[in-house]
Amino acid sequence: MWDRIRNARLFRVLAVYLGAAWVVLQVTEVIQDGFGLPDWVMPFALVLLLVGLVVVMGTALVQAGLARLAASGDVPDSWEIDLKDLGRSISQARLPHLTWGRAILGGVMAFSLLFGAAGAYVLVTGEAPSLPLVAEAEASPLPGFAVLPFRVTGAEGDLGLWREGMVDLLSTNLEGVAGVRKTDPTAIISRWRRSIGEGQDAPSSEAAYDVARDLGAWYALTGTLVGSGDQVRASVEVYDTRTDQVLGTAHVDGSPDDVLGIVDRLSLEILREGLVPIEGDLPQFDISRTTTTSLEALRAYLRGEQLYRRSRWPEATDAFNEAIAADSGFAMAWYRRGLAYSWPGERDDLVDESVAKALELSDRLQERERLLVQGYAKFSSGDPEALDALEELTHKYPDDVEGWAILGDAYVHMGGGALLSADRFRSALRRAIDLDPYFGPAYVHLIEDSFSRWDSVGTRALIDDFARIDADTPVCGDFEWAYAILWGDPPARAEALEILEREGTARPACSLSGLPATPQFLADLTRSFESLWERGVPQNAGLAGITAWKAGRIRDARRIWDLDDQTPKWKARGDAYITALTYPDPDRNESSEVVLADDPSIRDLAWLTILAAQRGDFNAAERWLSQGRAAAETMAAEAEEDWQRILPGAYNAAAAGYVAIRRGELDSGADALADALGRMAEVGVGGWVHQVFRFEHGKALLALDRPQEAAGYFSTFNHFDAGVPVQSWLYLGHAYAAIGDGPKARHHYELFVKAWSECDPELVPLRDEALAGLEALSQVAD
Repeated sequence: MWDRIRNARLFRVLAVYLGAAWVVLQVTEVIQDGFGLPDWVMPFALVLLLVGLVVVMGTALVQAGLARLAASGDVPDSWEIDLKDLGRSISQARLPHLTWGRAILGGVMAFSLLFGAAGAYVLVTGEAPSLPLVAEAEASPLPGFAVLPFRVTGAEGDLGLWREGMVDLLSTNLEGVAGVRKTDPTAIISRWRRSIGEGQDAPSSEAAYDVARDLGAWYALTGTLVGSGDQVRASVEVYDTRTDQVLGTAHVDGSPDDVLGIVDRLSLEILREGLVPIEGDLPQFDISRTTTTSLEALRAYLRGEQLYRRSRWPEATDAFNEAIAADSGFAMAWYRRGLAYSWPGERDDLVDESVAKALELSDRLQERERLLVQGYAKFSSGDPEALDALEELTHKYPDDVEGWAILGDAYVHMGGGALLSADRFRSALRRAIDLDPYFGPAYVHLIEDSFSRWDSVGTRALIDDFARIDADTPVCGDFEWAYAILWGDPPARAEALEILEREGTARPACSLSGLPATPQFLADLTRSFESLWERGVPQNAGLAGITAWKAGRIRDARRIWDLDDQTPKWKARGDAYITALTYPDPDRNESSEVVLADDPSIRDLAWLTILAAQRGDFNAAERWLSQGRAAAETMAAEAEEDWQRILPGAYNAAAAGYVAIRRGELDSGADALADALGRMAEVGVGGWVHQVFRFEHGKALLALDRPQEAAGYFSTFNHFDAGVPVQSWLYLGHAYAAIGDGPKARHHYELFVKAWSECDPELVPLRDEALAGLEALSQVAD
C-alpha cells in the first residue's frame, strides 16, 4: 500500500487539485454574479469539489496500482474515456475503472448539471430576470470610500447622536473630492447593523473593515469621538481595503457646539493624511452649504430621518418642521418634510409647499442630493420626465437606497400611464431593500401588492421583515390587522374583526382597496360599513366599493358608492368606469350620460363615446367623437404647454380606436389605440379612462392573436388600479396559454376564479372562461 501511495504521488496530486479547485470556485463566482444565479450554487459547487477530491485521490491510487493491467489492454489506459466500456460497466452494475479522463469528464458533467439546474431554477421562479426590469446601474468608475459609525466615549448630552450622524456628514463632505465617491450612508448603517449590531461598536478593526469591503469600498474610515468637559476630539483612521494598510490618521479638537466646524476641519485633515493622491489646492469644505448652519436644525433633522426610516410619518413631519423652524434654508429638511407628508396622502398642499421650497434651495446641495430632490419634484407634480430623472439617478448612483425607493414609488403611480409592467416597481423596491433592509418606506407598496395578489406566504414574510424595523409603528399594525382578518387563526381573526366593526374603513395606513376580496372578508366589511354608516360614523365608500368590485359584485359596489357624498360628475364618471369594464346598467347609464353631457370635458366626451359604443349605438358614438374632435382642435390651438396640445387629440383618437374595435375593425382600432396610448405616455397621463383604453387594447391584441403584446398591456395594471388588475388576470391567463407558458396561465386563471368565486350572474361567463382555460391546461398536461 505504501508503495502504491508513493507511486501515486498523492501530495502532488492534492496540490494540483486544490489549485484547480480554487480556479473553479473563482469561475463559479463570476458566473453566479454575471447571470444572477441563486445563492445555493456556491455551496453545491463546494460539495462537488469535495466529492471530486475523493474521486481524484482514488483515481491516483488506482492508476498507480494498475499500471500493468492498463499496459496489457485489460482496462482503459490512464487518460482514456472509452464510453463503450463505461456504458458496459454501468449496465452490469459494476464500478467503472477510474481513469483521469473519466474523472475530468465526470467533473465537467457535474458542473454542467449544476449550472443548468441553476439556470432552470431562475427561469422557473423568475428570481433573476434575464432582462432588467428597471434601469440597471453600471459600476461607478470612481473609487469608493465608506465612513463607518464612530465610536463615542465620554458622551454627554447629544454627543451620542453623532455616532451615526458622522457617517452622513463626513460622507457628504468628501463626495467627489479628488476623484472619490461616497458609499451610501444608509447602506453602510444597514450593513453595520446586520454585521455588528445596532448601536454596537465593532469588536475589532477587521470586523469594521469587513463592512466596507462588503459594500465594495476601496477606503474605510473608522473614527472616534471623545468628549471631555467642554472639548471634543474627533479622530479618523483611513484604511485601504485592497492593500490592508492604514494610510494615515487625522484628528481635530473643538467644542461640542461646533460639530459642523469639526467635520469641516476633519475632512481637510483626512485628505492631508493621504486618502487619495491630490493635485492642486485643497478644497474648502462647508458642510453648512449642503445641510445647515444650525446645530438645533441638524439635530431635529437627524431625528426626523430616523423616524422616517421607521415609517412613522406624523412624528417625522414634526421633527422636520422643527428643523425648518430652526433654519428655513435647510433644503433637505424641506424635501424630507414633503416625503413624510405624502405618505398619509391627506395634506397635498403641504407636500407641494415642501417640494417647491426644497427645489428652490436645491442649488445648495451636492449632485446626488440635488438629483434626488429634482426627481422627486417631477414625480410629485406628475411630470412624465420623473421616471427618466429617477432612472438616471439610480444609474449614476447605484447604491442610493432612497433613489431606488422613490423610483419604485414613481413606477407604482406613473408606470401604468407610461405603459410599463408592474414588475418594474417590484424590482426597484426590492433593490432598495437589498441595499438597506431597514428602510421602511420601501416595504409599504410591496406589502400592499402582495396582499392584492392573494400571496399569504409572501405577505407574511414581508410583514415580518417590516416589523423588524419597528413593530409598533401604526403602519405595521394595520398590515398585521389586514393579515389577521384575511388569513389569521380564529383568535387573531376575531380580534381583527372587532377592530373592523369598530373602525370600518378608517384605517388610513392600509388601503382596503389593496386587499383581496375573499367572500368572508367582503361580507364582514359590508356589514361593518353599513352599520357604521347608519350610526353616523364617516366611512370611505370608495375603498369599500372597490373591494366589492374586485369580487365581481358590481351591484354591491354601486350600492356602497351611492352612500358616498360625491359630486354628480364624479359619480357619473365612476359609473361609466365600472360599466366599461364589466356590464351596463341601462337605467344608471342613461342618467350618467345626462350628467356627463352637461358641459363635458374632453374626458367626459371620451366616456360618452365609450358608453355609446358599448351599447352598440355607433351613430351616437360618432356624434360624440365629432364633438370631441372639435374640442381637441380648439384646446390645441389655445394650448400654452405641450401636454395641453397633445392630450385632447390623444383622448379623441383613443376613443375613435375604441369605437372601431367595438365595430369589429380590430386591426385599425388596435393601431389607433396603440398610437394614442403612446402619445398619452409622452405627457404622463393615467386615470380611469386611460385604464379602459389599455384594457380594451389588450383584449383586441388577444383577438388578433398577438398574445405577447397583449400580456404586456395587461401587466401594466397594479393594485392602485381599482378592480382592473383582478379582471386582467383572466386575460393574462389567455395570453400566457396562447404563448405556451402553462404555469403562468394556470396561476392567473386560478387567481381570477378565486377572486370571482361569488360574482354577479352577469359576470359568470367570464369566470367560466377561466375555468375552461384551466380545463384546457389540464388536458394538455394529461
